[in-house]
Amino acid sequence: MERQGDGADVRIGIVSYPNAVDDGAGTLGERSLRTAAERAGVTAVGSSVTGRADANTAGPDDLDTVLDADPDVLIALGERALLTLARRGVGIPVLPIDAGEGLPSTPARDIDEALGSLRDGDPPLVERPILRIAIGDEPAGRALFDATLVTSEPARISEFELGRNGERVDAVRADGIVVATPAGSSEYAHAAGGPLLAPGSGVVAVVPIAPFAVNPDRWVVPPESLSLQVVRDDYEVTLYADDRAVGTVPVGTAVTFAPAGVLRIVVPPGVSAPIPDQ
Repeated sequence: MERQGDGADVRIGIVSYPNAVDDGAGTLGERSLRTAAERAGVTAVGSSVTGRADANTAGPDDLDTVLDADPDVLIALGERALLTLARRGVGIPVLPIDAGEGLPSTPARDIDEALGSLRDGDPPLVERPILRIAIGDEPAGRALFDATLVTSEPARISEFELGRNGERVDAVRADGIVVATPAGSSEYAHAAGGPLLAPGSGVVAVVPIAPFAVNPDRWVVPPESLSLQVVRDDYEVTLYADDRAVGTVPVGTAVTFAPAGVLRIVVPPGVSAPIPDQ
């Protein structure tokens, strides 16, 4: 992890939503994190907190101000803050706090130890890939965990076609279909019957949701030149990128995927991931 120096020279930026996480003794927020930073002897150079509750908003206010302060590490309080940074494509290392189970995430109760590890040395970094998504020729955002096409009416079947390099691979009738990165493969996709993917494997899992088949297929493929199409549209199909609905998918329009860099994650001592790096 690149830093300007040791101890108080470590500069952190805070990215949060109100009431994002609970440290067991009350809600851990921007103010209490600043106090923890003072205890640990690191410097908080800026914070970005939004009061908006809608998950489809762009993200915390004043994020540019935090990034312009040139922090060495960004602290993401909660999963929504982490996904905001992934969508932004930040290159600064991120320390996630209570940000889900799909990647290394520090429990809020251990924040003092985590900040102390920044002060005392260089905790290791791991990288998790991000997907770029488009509907036809229109960019539809980025996903750290998964992208999902799902019928807007519950328990209604559509037909989805999987393609690579412009060639049809297979088709499936299902309520939806999810494309999961290694970070997302242990969550929704796994609950739908998908495999766990090792970090650094360079592949995604494509998993049908409630498929209309006795022995449904799942696919493990590189994300480059991957596409999904709706080939039957009895019901409207919505595309989700992680926690956000990003658009509807017309029949015959390709949803395409491509690598979009990585999120660099700080891993303090004692923090592990569902699938460890090899």
